[in-house]
Amino acid sequence: MGLFDFLFPKKYSKQKLPIQLQQLVGFQKGELHWYSLAFTHKSVLSKSERNIPGKSNERLEFLGDAILDSVVGDYLFNSFPDEDEGFLTQMRSKFVSRKHLSKIALEIKLDIFVKTNLGKNDSTGTIYGNAIEALIGAIYIDKGYEDTARFIKKIMLSETQVKELLTTNFDYKSKLLEWCQKEKKKLRFNTVANANRLFKTELLIDQKRIATGTATNKKQAEQEASQIAFDLITTRGKD
Repeated sequence: MGLFDFLFPKKYSKQKLPIQLQQLVGFQKGELHWYSLAFTHKSVLSKSERNIPGKSNERLEFLGDAILDSVVGDYLFNSFPDEDEGFLTQMRSKFVSRKHLSKIALEIKLDIFVKTNLGKNDSTGTIYGNAIEALIGAIYIDKGYEDTARFIKKIMLSETQVKELLTTNFDYKSKLLEWCQKEKKKLRFNTVANANRLFKTELLIDQKRIATGTATNKKQAEQEASQIAFDLITTRGKD
């Protein structure tokens, strides 16, 4: 099957995937509908179609995000038995951050599959990272959890990739503060500790709650909330 026929399928059935995609996912046949949909950004749809759930890859992205969190969480839990919850949360945030997913997407040349009307410079911020999550969702629907976990480990959980992220420090709180200063917005954190000695941080921008974070210390809770807020802001700015 050619790449054009894959991106614009005439019928949905178990068929051979394009060679490029076979090499990426590790199997030859799949339900074409889900894989084609995984690479369909809403920018290629008409205005009326954009409001119809299931026309773009956004629902698959939602599913893939949940599966990705599960696989990465399981990997970290078993690979770092002596580390606490704060470390595991921080590492998972690094793995699933939009910046990191977009970087991986370009490394594995996922951009050749994505259907979008946005220019490449506009797309690199979030669209390709979102497409990875949508592809993960498609593989999960078509092949199940084990094949999906195998794919995730192949593209982002190699020993070299893990070592690289271990030495990478993403200070989302500082990034968010810089953004707020640039946009002339007020950033505030409300942090409280509960009876279980967990810290819960509420992040507000211009008095509006944007995100929350929970961790075993105040600093990590603020970082977790900042990472969620920063991803939300950059995603809205690029999509």
